[in-house]
Amino acid sequence: LWAHLGTEPVPAKLDAMLARHPNLWVDTSVRDARIAPVGALLPEWRALFARHPDRFLVAVDTFSVNRWQQYEQVVAEIRRWVAPLPEPLKSNLLYDNAARLFDRFQPRP
Repeated sequence: LWAHLGTEPVPAKLDAMLARHPNLWVDTSVRDARIAPVGALLPEWRALFARHPDRFLVAVDTFSVNRWQQYEQVVAEIRRWVAPLPEPLKSNLLYDNAARLFDRFQPRP
């Protein structure tokens, strides 16, 4: 799971990495201002999420105690840019992809 949309969040680079590495998953933590600077998802990010609908997870990174004080604001920003997305892309980003990813690590009888 590659956090923060990778170290260099550029849609074309992420697209190439996802194509090259079928087990790579990516989260959006701490990148809302880059992908949705005015509250709406930029077209290049929407296209990337649509090309790889099963590989992205919406995430919140509370890397410091102060970040918890901004939690409600961060979640509101995420909800704003996720809301217009069509289903099932929206539910994939919000929870279905996370459930599929983390289910891979459950012990099997």
